[in-house]
Amino acid sequence: MSTSRRDYRPEIDGLRALAVLAVLVYHAKFSIGERTLLTGGFLGVDVFFVISGYLITTLVLRDLEAEHFSLGDFYTRRVRRLLPALAVVLLCCVPAAVVWLLPEELLAFTRSLLATNLFVSNLWFWSEDPYTAAPSLLKPLLHTWSLAVEEQFYLLFPVALAGLWARSAERVPAVLIGAAAASLALAELGPRLGLAEAATGFFALPQRLWELGAGAWLASREARRAAPVKPRRGVPTLGLLLVVASFFLFDDATPHPSLWTAIPVLGVVLLLANPGADPWVTALLRWRVASGIGLISYSLYLWHQPVFAFSRIATSGELPTQAKLALVAVCIGAAALTWKWVETPCRDAARVPQRRLFTGAAAFLLASTAFVFAAHLGHGWPQRFPPWLQWIADPTQQIQLEQDGAICNRRRVDEACRFVSGAEPRERWFLVGDSNANRLGLPLWEALRERDVEFVPFVANGCYYAPGLSTRNDGRPQCHRSVNLERQALLLESPPATVVLFGALPAYYHGGFRDPELPPISMEAPSVDDEDGRQRAIRASVTESVRALLDAGHRVMLVYPTPEPGYPVARRLAALPRWAAIARPPPEIPRGVPQTAFQQRTAPIETLFDGLGEASGLVRVRPETHFCVDGLCRIFDEDVFYFADAFHLSLDGAAVVSRAIVEAAPGPWPPPEGPRRDDPR
Repeated sequence: MSTSRRDYRPEIDGLRALAVLAVLVYHAKFSIGERTLLTGGFLGVDVFFVISGYLITTLVLRDLEAEHFSLGDFYTRRVRRLLPALAVVLLCCVPAAVVWLLPEELLAFTRSLLATNLFVSNLWFWSEDPYTAAPSLLKPLLHTWSLAVEEQFYLLFPVALAGLWARSAERVPAVLIGAAAASLALAELGPRLGLAEAATGFFALPQRLWELGAGAWLASREARRAAPVKPRRGVPTLGLLLVVASFFLFDDATPHPSLWTAIPVLGVVLLLANPGADPWVTALLRWRVASGIGLISYSLYLWHQPVFAFSRIATSGELPTQAKLALVAVCIGAAALTWKWVETPCRDAARVPQRRLFTGAAAFLLASTAFVFAAHLGHGWPQRFPPWLQWIADPTQQIQLEQDGAICNRRRVDEACRFVSGAEPRERWFLVGDSNANRLGLPLWEALRERDVEFVPFVANGCYYAPGLSTRNDGRPQCHRSVNLERQALLLESPPATVVLFGALPAYYHGGFRDPELPPISMEAPSVDDEDGRQRAIRASVTESVRALLDAGHRVMLVYPTPEPGYPVARRLAALPRWAAIARPPPEIPRGVPQTAFQQRTAPIETLFDGLGEASGLVRVRPETHFCVDGLCRIFDEDVFYFADAFHLSLDGAAVVSRAIVEAAPGPWPPPEGPRRDDPR
């Protein structure tokens, strides 16, 4: 944000420096020993929001008082301030995305690019399915969500403020504080009352408006005063302590935005409202290094996320501290160059006339939009990769069952796909589980075609068959317990059939996958919030649901866990230099998981499944015997990949498990001599 030189307050640039460095350290994930530094560094964005609200309101009210406020001039200044540097960073991201991203990842990147151009990237990232989306540290444009919030604020707020000013200038501070209070109440009470998810509040302007509004209220108070108020000694020190303490004491588990977020927001307000009251604070924030970083803070914020995200993607692993420090230097250097050669000239109407500015903006939008459409028409260009990798990276490859032009994954139970082979099917098979079970759908159906069966997949991301429990992924609801209750009702009403149960149960049980980059995922029971209670609930639900299926006359094919590679297989391979991976995977890529490590992780699930006892309809299928040889659970062989990513089976891996399932159930169910029940439907 800019102000005229006569009103320039270098301590605000010092505050910007504090905010952007906190965000940078947070996203870099610096640590000392096992302790991560600045676990609340994400609050730097909230500091920016307060500063933006304060400066924008100051500028708008000043123009309104002078009676020369113009929306056209206001938006032109915003374009000059925000778009040129953003365009440069986005253009630099495009070749990096083409080089390092898998086709599906490239398509996701292009969608986020388009959303950024339209100022709605906050809505795009909020709408992403956390189960299928890349981890946050690997999304090059994730940070643009905060720019979208500010841009939406800039579009709406000046119009509302000008209208309010025209009706009653004296009421502006009261209305602003009232709107901020309502926004804070929504952020705090929305998740509790079920009005909005916590993730919605994180990305949405209505729940963030109070932070911008806090700065706006302060600016309006200052504008309505007849004379400046003498700053109070000690207040800036308190404000700085509130902000800095929040960076250290908050973490990802802290409800945010919420009443807790008011702590750093209040700290920023106290700092802005009392300039010069505490000389040591003023000297610190006006320090040349601090104010210098503050001047380039916008460009530094733009550069830091893509630099770290692409570096993590290119190395397909956690970055060492030395590399992180080097990347920080790269970010600062790139930001300084962008500020000098892009930001500064483009703010000067004499150097970059308005016509040239908007012509350049239009050209950028057209070019980036053309790139988005070209990437989608080319399906992410899988031909960029070696032939042996293309099949695993090609998004057009059919790896999911489809019917009537739509995939069978995530359908409602009453709209589930139904596949029939033979004129009169002799048996019915159900496939029940999560996205891992979904990977079995196509090869399992292919293996069953010759048996004259009806095949019904009940598969949905994050929905292992555990009736009564819900799933959360990265803190967001993934699978409501009603989904499995609907499955259960239909299964228990169905005539005796074969039910295949499969999924990533160890991940739900332990609260996450082996790949540390993947977000946490867990099953939860109502009124149970501790780990032991959740695990007991999982054991009880699985035990009761399997026994209920057996009591209903079904044959239950209980598929034990498959190995988890623990790293994104396709992305790790795609990140290799093309010359090193042109013929086949190089030997340094891990080809398996130690069987002892696999058994240790899956021991609770093995114990649970083994403890279900013996029954005529209970069939156990152990993929371990097919993947694990000589103490190593294979991820891929020379020409066959069994896993597509950190935990999902590939089509070949799913075919191995599907053959094992069919071989374990050689005859129809129920046996010819067994009892049959009429189909209630």
